[in-house]
Amino acid sequence: MRLGIQENLLPGETFEEKVRKAEEYGFDCIELWGHNLEGRVKEIKDALRGRDLQISTICSGYRGSLLSSEKEQRDIAVKDIKKAPQDWGRSWGGWSYRDTHFWSITDPRFVTL
Repeated sequence: MRLGIQENLLPGETFEEKVRKAEEYGFDCIELWGHNLEGRVKEIKDALRGRDLQISTICSGYRGSLLSSEKEQRDIAVKDIKKAPQDWGRSWGGWSYRDTHFWSITDPRFVTL
């Protein structure tokens, strides 16, 4: 089993500071906050380069609310959720995976889809 943490629960002003704290605290992986993920790709790749810490998941950061009583808000959430993997795949140059169900943009042993 691997131990992970959401990036928003870590102290630090930058993603690199959060990555250092995650390693210091003994975490194996980090869950990314999906809001503005496309604008943070370089920062995330740079912070993870040469480290053992991996990305476990992405908390989507979509608009709307799946649990809203308003259909319009539910529809917005569903639309964003369906669109997100396509957008992220383009930004990251493809998804990667291995049999542990963790993926990384830094490890050449991973297979790119």
